[in-house]
Amino acid sequence: MSLFSPLKIQSFRLMFFGQLLSDFGNWVHFTALATLIAYHWELGPGALAAFTITLGIPWILIAPICSVWINETNAKVIMVLCDLARAITTIGLIFSPNIYVLYSCLFSF
Repeated sequence: MSLFSPLKIQSFRLMFFGQLLSDFGNWVHFTALATLIAYHWELGPGALAAFTITLGIPWILIAPICSVWINETNAKVIMVLCDLARAITTIGLIFSPNIYVLYSCLFSF
Protein backbone atom coordinates (compact mmCIF):
# COMPACT_ATOMS: atom_id res chain seq x y z
CA MET A 1 0.00 0.00 0.00
CA SER A 2 1.45 3.35 -1.05
CA LEU A 3 0.76 6.86 0.17
CA PHE A 4 -1.42 7.59 -2.86
CA SER A 5 -3.41 4.33 -2.97
CA PRO A 6 -6.47 5.82 -1.15
CA LEU A 7 -6.79 8.29 -4.04
CA LYS A 8 -7.77 5.37 -6.27
CA ILE A 9 -11.12 5.24 -4.44
CA GLN A 10 -13.42 7.74 -6.14
CA SER A 11 -15.41 8.80 -3.06
CA PHE A 12 -12.22 9.40 -1.08
CA ARG A 13 -10.67 11.29 -3.99
CA LEU A 14 -13.69 13.60 -4.25
CA MET A 15 -13.70 14.21 -0.51
CA PHE A 16 -9.95 14.81 -0.43
CA PHE A 17 -9.95 17.36 -3.25
CA GLY A 18 -13.05 19.05 -1.85
CA GLN A 19 -11.29 19.38 1.50
CA LEU A 20 -8.15 20.62 -0.22
CA LEU A 21 -10.14 23.33 -2.00
CA SER A 22 -11.91 24.27 1.25
CA ASP A 23 -8.63 24.52 3.17
CA PHE A 24 -7.14 26.70 0.43
CA GLY A 25 -10.19 28.96 0.68
CA ASN A 26 -9.79 29.14 4.47
CA TRP A 27 -6.16 30.15 4.07
CA VAL A 28 -6.99 32.88 1.53
CA HIS A 29 -9.85 34.05 3.76
CA PHE A 30 -7.62 34.24 6.84
CA THR A 31 -4.88 36.08 4.95
CA ALA A 32 -7.30 38.58 3.41
CA LEU A 33 -8.95 39.38 6.74
CA ALA A 34 -5.62 39.74 8.53
CA THR A 35 -4.50 42.11 5.77
CA LEU A 36 -7.72 44.09 6.10
CA ILE A 37 -7.27 44.45 9.85
CA ALA A 38 -3.56 45.25 9.78
CA TYR A 39 -3.19 47.42 6.68
CA HIS A 40 -6.56 48.82 5.63
CA TRP A 41 -7.99 49.56 9.06
CA GLU A 42 -4.47 50.06 10.49
CA LEU A 43 -5.27 48.31 13.76
CA GLY A 44 -2.55 46.88 15.93
CA PRO A 45 -1.50 43.44 17.09
CA GLY A 46 -4.30 43.34 19.67
CA ALA A 47 -6.91 43.39 16.92
CA LEU A 48 -5.07 40.63 15.05
CA ALA A 49 -4.88 38.52 18.21
CA ALA A 50 -8.59 39.04 18.86
CA PHE A 51 -9.23 38.05 15.23
CA THR A 52 -7.39 34.77 15.71
CA ILE A 53 -9.11 34.07 19.03
CA THR A 54 -12.53 34.85 17.54
CA LEU A 55 -11.88 32.31 14.80
CA GLY A 56 -10.73 29.66 17.29
CA ILE A 57 -13.42 29.91 19.98
CA PRO A 58 -16.18 28.19 17.95
CA TRP A 59 -13.81 25.31 17.10
CA ILE A 60 -13.06 24.83 20.79
CA LEU A 61 -16.51 25.37 22.31
CA ILE A 62 -19.08 24.56 19.65
CA ALA A 63 -17.45 21.95 17.40
CA PRO A 64 -17.33 19.07 19.96
CA ILE A 65 -21.03 19.44 20.70
CA CYS A 66 -21.98 19.77 17.04
CA SER A 67 -19.91 16.77 16.03
CA VAL A 68 -21.94 14.56 18.35
CA TRP A 69 -25.20 16.07 17.08
CA ILE A 70 -24.24 15.64 13.42
CA ASN A 71 -23.64 11.92 13.88
CA GLU A 72 -27.36 11.57 14.66
CA THR A 73 -28.60 13.46 11.56
CA ASN A 74 -28.26 13.41 7.79
CA ALA A 75 -24.71 14.61 7.20
CA LYS A 76 -25.29 15.68 3.60
CA VAL A 77 -28.12 18.05 4.59
CA ILE A 78 -26.04 19.48 7.42
CA MET A 79 -23.09 20.07 5.09
CA VAL A 80 -25.27 21.94 2.58
CA LEU A 81 -26.84 24.05 5.34
CA CYS A 82 -23.41 24.86 6.76
CA ASP A 83 -22.17 25.90 3.32
CA LEU A 84 -25.17 28.20 2.90
CA ALA A 85 -24.63 29.70 6.36
CA ARG A 86 -20.97 30.20 5.56
CA ALA A 87 -21.85 31.95 2.30
CA ILE A 88 -24.18 34.32 4.16
CA THR A 89 -21.58 35.18 6.79
CA THR A 90 -18.93 35.64 4.10
CA ILE A 91 -21.19 38.15 2.37
CA GLY A 92 -21.58 39.82 5.77
CA LEU A 93 -17.80 40.11 6.02
CA ILE A 94 -17.74 42.13 2.80
CA PHE A 95 -20.03 44.76 4.28
CA SER A 96 -18.42 44.94 7.74
CA PRO A 97 -18.04 48.62 8.58
CA ASN A 98 -15.81 48.05 11.62
CA ILE A 99 -13.88 45.43 13.53
CA TYR A 100 -16.72 44.58 15.92
CA VAL A 101 -19.13 43.62 13.14
CA LEU A 102 -16.30 41.63 11.60
CA TYR A 103 -15.75 39.75 14.86
CA SER A 104 -19.45 38.92 15.18
CA CYS A 105 -19.51 37.55 11.62
CA LEU A 106 -16.36 35.55 12.30
CA PHE A 107 -17.73 34.05 15.49
CA SER A 108 -20.78 32.78 13.62
CA PHE A 109 -18.55 31.53 10.81
